[in-house]
Amino acid sequence: LLTKEFLGTLSSAYFIFYAIGQLINGIIGDRIKAVYMISIGLLMAGVPGFLFPILISSGVWLVILYGMTGFFLSMIYAPMTRVVAESTEPIHAVRCSLGYTFASFFGSPVAGICAAAFVWQSAFNVSSASLVVMAVICYVLFVVFERRGIVKYGTAKAKGNSAAPAGLGERVKTPSLSSTTVGCGIMAIVEFASICSLQEMRQRNATARVG
Repeated sequence: LLTKEFLGTLSSAYFIFYAIGQLINGIIGDRIKAVYMISIGLLMAGVPGFLFPILISSGVWLVILYGMTGFFLSMIYAPMTRVVAESTEPIHAVRCSLGYTFASFFGSPVAGICAAAFVWQSAFNVSSASLVVMAVICYVLFVVFERRGIVKYGTAKAKGNSAAPAGLGERVKTPSLSSTTVGCGIMAIVEFASICSLQEMRQRNATARVG
C-alpha cells in the first residue's frame, strides 16, 4: 500500500488541505481568539496520528487523515502571527517571526531521533501525543498571558488611532518578546517534527515492505 506513488499522494493531500486551511482559518481567525485557534489546531492535528496505524490498510482513510493533519496545522501560523503583531512592537514582531522560522529547522533532527528510537507505530503515537501536550500547554500559557496583559487582541487598529500611555509599551514589550519567541519556537518544533516524523515513518515502512 505505501508505495512511493502513494506517499506522494499523501504529501499532496497534506499540502492541498494546508493551503485550503490557510484561506479558511485565516478568515475564521479574525473572529475567534488565537488561544482557541492554536489550541484546537494542535489538539486536532494529533488525532490523525493516533488513527493512522489503526487504519493503515485503508488507502482512502490514510489520505483523509493526512489531509486533516494539514488542515488543522494550518490553524496555527496565522493566529500566532496576529498575536505577535498585536502584542509586540514592530521590531520585536520581526524577531519573533524569525525565531519561529529558525526553530523549525530543528524539526528534521527531532524527527530523525524519533524515527530511530521507536518503531513506526510508536513514532506516530509519540508525535501525536506531543501535539496534544503542546495544545494543553499552549492554552494554559495563553490564559496566563491574557490575564497578565501580555497578550492582547484588537490592539493593531488602536495603535494607529492613539498612542500608548507612557511606559506601557516598554512594560508589555519585554515579556511579550521573550514569552512569544519561546512559544513560537516550541510550537514550530513540535509542528514540524510531527510532520517530518509522519513522512519518515511512511517512507521507512514502505521501504521495509518493498524489501
